Amino acid sequence: MVYFYKLNNMKNYFHIAHSCKGKEKMKRIVVFLCISLVSMSFLLSKGMKENKTSPEDIPVLSEQQNKKMSVGNTASGLPLLTKDTIKIGFIYPEKITNHGFVYSHELGRLALEQEGYATEKRENVANNTDVDKALIDLIEDGCNVIYATSKSYESHIHLLAKQFPQIYFNVMRGEIPEKNVSCYDPLMYEAMYLAGIAAGGITVSNKIGIIAPFPTTGNDLKFLFFTNGVASYNKNAQCFGIYINDWTDDMAEREATNTLIDAGCDIIVNYTRGLGPLQQAEERGVRVIGIGTDDSSFAPQFSLCSALYNFTRIYPLEVSTILAGTWTGTLKNYGLAQGGVGLNTLSLCPEEVKSAIERAKKDMIENKIQLHSSDLNVELKEL
Repeated sequence: MVYFYKLNNMKNYFHIAHSCKGKEKMKRIVVFLCISLVSMSFLLSKGMKENKTSPEDIPVLSEQQNKKMSVGNTASGLPLLTKDTIKIGFIYPEKITNHGFVYSHELGRLALEQEGYATEKRENVANNTDVDKALIDLIEDGCNVIYATSKSYESHIHLLAKQFPQIYFNVMRGEIPEKNVSCYDPLMYEAMYLAGIAAGGITVSNKIGIIAPFPTTGNDLKFLFFTNGVASYNKNAQCFGIYINDWTDDMAEREATNTLIDAGCDIIVNYTRGLGPLQQAEERGVRVIGIGTDDSSFAPQFSLCSALYNFTRIYPLEVSTILAGTWTGTLKNYGLAQGGVGLNTLSLCPEEVKSAIERAKKDMIENKIQLHSSDLNVELKEL
């Protein structure tokens, strides 16, 4: 059975369907019909619910441990750290693998170690009381700088920031900075816009498939950037997406990949944290786009490109502001202009497509591409 829902607040064609079969897991299918836009730009809206943790549940360091750090002459009023005294702790929501989101952060951490910085990590930390324990462990082990690599950790960070006012806390995609809490955001949607140009320039069938984990505002906006990138080069191309409702589910990933290929898609975009779409597309001879890290080795014959998080650039930049004493609790974006995101592996693209990507990159860095999410629309359309 298929249920179609009509949304009324956008102008692009954007179709949602829930498909249920027996007791199988519900899947949400979102269909994007790309249209040609003269100039577009999106305001990234946020507002995910945060988990609340009671302060009584948080262990506290001893007074002696807290007094080990003294306030220095910094813009934030936090301790002035040096390369010898700084120790940087990372907390990851999943296990480290050899690709994808968490691995991109790990590459950044390793880049810091290669530069001689002391670091520690805690991986596969669920969004519950384990977060507090992992953060306290890092602080007790001497970490005076913390990077929480998931928005879901933000409420925990704010509670601990009050307990440890001399610790530099940083939350990826956080929303509420404080004196000792900074929020940093790698603008992946900019790289996905460029990946859309690559897809629009390569597709022959004019059908492009996206496989994604969950329908969230952040994910949907990234896909809208991608589809508008496609449309900027090829107004006849359409993008079809399937949500598998999980970050990793190899069977669901491969099934979704086959469904999109069978529907005529000749390019697959893998926004999950699994390898199923990459490997399945490679097996069927269909070009694929990876997200997060360079995924070309998992589909060596048919990898079109990868939209990259460049944490090997972001984290050294972050640490340099701490050592310089200029770090403050604020909102910081790392896009194409800062080298925080990028695109690679364009060997399958013809020169004219590569040139279009470079022009768009230059225009985005110079703020010549302006986009507005309020101009988007939805129309009901069956597959």
